Amino acid sequence: MRRICCFLGEITAEYQRDVAKSLTERAKRMQVRVEIFSNFLAYGASVFYDKIEKSIYRIMDIKDFDAILVFSDTFGINTMAAELSAYLKENATCPVIYIRDKNPDFYNVLIDDYTAFCHMISHLILHHHMKDIVFMTGRMDLIDARVRKQAYLDTMRKYHLEVTPDMIFEGDYWRLRGDEAVAFFTKNGTKLPQAIVCSNDYMAISILDALHKKNIKVPEQVAVTGFDDIEEASACIPPLTTVHVSASLLIDAAFDMLTKLWAGIEVEKYHYVTPICLYRNSCSCKEKVDLSHFSRVLRKKEQVMQALRHSTYMTLNFESADSLSDLLYTAEIYCRGLHFGQVYLCLCDEEERQDNIVEMISSFTDHMILTAIISENNVTILNERFERTKVLPDPYNDDCTTRFVVNLHEKERCIGYLVFKNEKIDLLNPVFPMWVFCLAGAFDRIRMYSQLANMNTLREQSYIDPMTHIANRRFLDMAMRKLFERLNRTGQSFVIISVDMDGLKIINDTYGHAEGDIAITALAQILEEEKNQFGTASRTGGDEFVIVFPSEDERETIDCVKRIRDRVKKYNEENKTKPYRLSCSIGYEYCRPGMNMLSAMEAADAKMYQEKRKKKAARS
Repeated sequence: MRRICCFLGEITAEYQRDVAKSLTERAKRMQVRVEIFSNFLAYGASVFYDKIEKSIYRIMDIKDFDAILVFSDTFGINTMAAELSAYLKENATCPVIYIRDKNPDFYNVLIDDYTAFCHMISHLILHHHMKDIVFMTGRMDLIDARVRKQAYLDTMRKYHLEVTPDMIFEGDYWRLRGDEAVAFFTKNGTKLPQAIVCSNDYMAISILDALHKKNIKVPEQVAVTGFDDIEEASACIPPLTTVHVSASLLIDAAFDMLTKLWAGIEVEKYHYVTPICLYRNSCSCKEKVDLSHFSRVLRKKEQVMQALRHSTYMTLNFESADSLSDLLYTAEIYCRGLHFGQVYLCLCDEEERQDNIVEMISSFTDHMILTAIISENNVTILNERFERTKVLPDPYNDDCTTRFVVNLHEKERCIGYLVFKNEKIDLLNPVFPMWVFCLAGAFDRIRMYSQLANMNTLREQSYIDPMTHIANRRFLDMAMRKLFERLNRTGQSFVIISVDMDGLKIINDTYGHAEGDIAITALAQILEEEKNQFGTASRTGGDEFVIVFPSEDERETIDCVKRIRDRVKKYNEENKTKPYRLSCSIGYEYCRPGMNMLSAMEAADAKMYQEKRKKKAARS
């Protein structure tokens, strides 16, 4: 049986659900196995979360597959698409097809946004006899937004209709700027346009809401159109004229391309699928409203409300599990109600990590342990070791045509992964990610508790560096996440100060590692005592330290750095008998609203290393 590998992010989303359903149906017809490797979006502030989520492609051996399908526009994690593309370019030996997101290095199945958008504008002009048509663009850093804007301009030009700068409002593909866009199109008391064409449905629905607040009737006074046909589009008031992008058409096109490639038939590198225009009430095309759409949205709302109710008790139930067996049976209870099918729990082989725990904590081990099989009415506890690249042990690699694989991790610690075998899995259920995260968190907690019986000792060792007795990297991650969450919530900036000890290798080589440890501890205590009142000083590596604290005034940081340098100088004066001088290099960067935390960390490190290089040059 041929194997097809698919990379599809956030499988609980609407489009991804349709993709998974289409993949399953086509795989059954063609008698091939589809294995969907999925990540969840990075909603948290931890950069370590991103690192493990985007490592999903490291589980399998990519050379074992007969084809690879990539849905890179669903990943939602910075750099994941670029890293996966580079990895496939170097390692893939089978056909690789990118779907809906153009990649010139591989085959592509793409949406013909341009033609569909031209049809939509032409419909307004020819069928509704409109001339005054304005446009709300998507994010112009994205290629599809630029293509759709060009389609608007070209179609208006085709029918000799003038487009002026005040007829185009730059949107962001989201639903928060409808009021601003309507105000833009009606500024200076100008009359309403005949139609507002939007680059996607989210913005179109925000326009409908903004017009409703102004008592402007749609479509009687102004028509509104969107693009994508999201679930809300058919159930808003009035139902939205839009463009439907069929997941099944994209999948069929990809499989047709694969069939030819497997047969040795050459195919075009780019294949385009033209979406379907759906003319509904918002452009006055359809008089009767299909109430079944409203019922569907109400059912989804009830599902979300049920998920919220589930999530509270689910969290409590998982937290109360204090052993592996308790945890597995708690997981099985939720499998019953959520119809996850058969779940294979594959955990990293901790014995492989013992010699290199720090470097391997964020990575999968070469061998995995199939620890349990959880189904809707049974838990089978196992202990079967196997090679990770097989995904599951050979006896369990049956002819099931579809299976899903997701990471299992707690922050920066890679625990393993889950394999779901269920061709009817309810991927839309919002409880699904919560179940995975609760399972990972509870498993990691039980692992830690089993190592130390005393809770207070456990917490101290989890967050304190044993040699210097200041915070460790784990505590720093927690502190930075809180600061980043506060930044996003209140706009309060924070500073990252990178500190690196100078000359540790010389001290170790000349006077011994014991003396080197004394120097590291001395610098650590200086940083702990001179950090800001609300700050955190942490040891992140051998001779590497980081200080973070909330700050809006750069003078606070300058004063902190000066205090550290003065204390180092005082230490050297008080310890003149030592054959070396304590020294450190310092760099800092502020993380402000709209900035990326990882970029700020890298900038602080760069400034610190710049100072280190200057010192080295001066010594030379």
